[in-house]
Amino acid sequence: MLQVIGPDVIYCDTDSIKFIGNHKGDFKRANMELQKMAEDAGAYADNDQGKRYYLGTWDPEHEMTRFKTLGSKKYLYEIEENGKRTIFSTIAGVKKKRGKEFFNKKGFEAFRNGTVIENSGHLVAYRNNDQIHKIMIKGCEMTTASNLALVDDTYTLGVTPKYLELLKSLMDNIIIYQKEGEL
Repeated sequence: MLQVIGPDVIYCDTDSIKFIGNHKGDFKRANMELQKMAEDAGAYADNDQGKRYYLGTWDPEHEMTRFKTLGSKKYLYEIEENGKRTIFSTIAGVKKKRGKEFFNKKGFEAFRNGTVIENSGHLVAYRNNDQIHKIMIKGCEMTTASNLALVDDTYTLGVTPKYLELLKSLMDNIIIYQKEGEL
């Protein structure tokens, strides 16, 4: 799809592509070709209602009013439907529902380096290394020992030092790669 959408692409990773402008016709044309290839290869599946799904086709996304990223698998976008704007997030380590709730409450501007998301759905594992012993919980005695506890944690938005270096070089118009012999 990168070749089809061209300079309107603003973000892509392994399973998504974000772009500006209307490319519904481009998606339809590309998918027709991909569906034919999938048919020929037997790369499809039918659901219980008989709807066929093809491997390798693209689903166009909603037209965005705003988009912001802090790197791979870490972005925020806003769409407008029926006069109402809604913010959606994709942040590796943050549940989509919690990210959506957080940024619709805090606003688009809160998506920045250092923002802390409480109750993010990001789980941290703690190992409790203990001998076999008895504990009392709400009047009920039980035997326990070493265990692993998964605890809901906060998530702090950030960028890696290498990515920050790349962004700064782009802002300073510094060439980050140049083929030998090229000017």
